[in-house]
Amino acid sequence: MNNLTLQHLLQLAADTRAAASVRGQALLAIDGLEKWMSKEAKRGKAPQQANVLFGLSEIQRFRAEPGKFTPPPAVEMPPGAPIGMPAMGFLD
Repeated sequence: MNNLTLQHLLQLAADTRAAASVRGQALLAIDGLEKWMSKEAKRGKAPQQANVLFGLSEIQRFRAEPGKFTPPPAVEMPPGAPIGMPAMGFLD
């Protein structure tokens, strides 16, 4: 289980700006992952077990306090043309 993918799923499920259907799909995926990880935690090898147990603890933390998983605000683009692009004066 990729921890970054799980983190983004948890953030998406907690994001009140996302559509309800999208949040529902994220919750459905989280539930499926939780069931799969619960089985894998019992039969995996030590490094995989550690990763899976961490993921399960993150899901438990999300269920207890979903507000702590809200995504950070988007970073604003800096002004000006992208690097490698000519000046935007030709639009005038």
